Amino acid sequence: MTNNNRKKPILSARSVIVVSLLLISLLGYVFSQSYRQEQQQYPYLAMAQISNNTVNQNSSNIDMDNDNLILTNQTSFIDQDVNSFTKAGDAALYDFRCDEAINYYDKALATEPNNTNALSGKAYALSNLNRYEEAINYYDKALAIEPINVTLLYLKASILPYLGKYDDAITLYDKILAIEPDNLDALFNKGFDLGQLGRFDEAVAVYDKALAIDPNYIGTLYHKGIALDNLGRFDEAVAVYDRILSLDPDYETNIQALQGKASGLFNLGSYDDAIGVYDKILSIVPNMVNANISKGDALFNSGRYDDAIRVYDEILEIYPDEIRALSGKGDALLKLGKYDEAIATYDTVQSLPVDDIGTVVHAGESKALAIEAIEEEKKKQISGEVVNNITTTITKNNTIR
Repeated sequence: MTNNNRKKPILSARSVIVVSLLLISLLGYVFSQSYRQEQQQYPYLAMAQISNNTVNQNSSNIDMDNDNLILTNQTSFIDQDVNSFTKAGDAALYDFRCDEAINYYDKALATEPNNTNALSGKAYALSNLNRYEEAINYYDKALAIEPINVTLLYLKASILPYLGKYDDAITLYDKILAIEPDNLDALFNKGFDLGQLGRFDEAVAVYDKALAIDPNYIGTLYHKGIALDNLGRFDEAVAVYDRILSLDPDYETNIQALQGKASGLFNLGSYDDAIGVYDKILSIVPNMVNANISKGDALFNSGRYDDAIRVYDEILEIYPDEIRALSGKGDALLKLGKYDEAIATYDTVQSLPVDDIGTVVHAGESKALAIEAIEEEKKKQISGEVVNNITTTITKNNTIR
């Protein structure tokens, strides 16, 4: 009777790996723990071809009254020209009033259809409303006028992945890099999108180019670590996460890097070291489910089944229907030969309304192993009783003789 160990640790930073990105002003970017979140902030005013100072000044000076633009600190009206409508759109966009911004940009474009400021501003407003196809259409109109405008190329590329068009985004980043070979933002996003396509070798090469320019950028290092992990180059991934932890002034609370390191150690079979890192994570975030489950799995894989059960039970006290903890507990009970308890645990897994089909299937297969083990034990018990009876009979016969 065998039962396969669960060899994959849980790394929340890369669930179906990822990580989310938010863009900042003038091709800026940052990374966070989730592979790409929806653009709910106003990360770059460059898209409207204006600066923060300009927008702040405009938003403080402009008020809207029946579609007339009134200076709040002056008594005269501003002429409703293209520039005024564009600035009003910028101000509305800065305050996340995207529909209102689009209205002003449309007024500007009605007079000057080729105004790239209005076109790009409207494109960004549309993307902020998740209307990506329309946004791309307006970026294309602006790019038809300014085909090598790096900002426009970048902004278009940044929303293509929301439509699953990673290859198209990569093509645009390559176009940017042909103009600006050291553009870190384009390199970073190209690497990220290559990773989304599973082209991890290429992603690592691109991250290395970015790191040659800025060797200490934690975001690039982190995503390189993820790519290395996906390539099975776990020792290199661990080295990258260690570098992050040495660079980050708040390294003791850098959960993502700690998770990455623990994951790499787990996959290398260094379970005791992985457990130590998981303990570090849990000292910062005690009830972090993924770290607790991964710690339980590491204990399981190192043969410490009772300890693993204790960890799984701690999770189940808080989250009784946590299917991964239930499955792990069932596996540990099975390894300990506690077949009835294992079967009861697997029954609970199979009764839950979950989408994790793989875990449910695993529970069914493991339950079958437990039932088979019980049957084998019964056969051995019956066989043992038969042998005892035969021995007794022989003994009695010998005595009679």
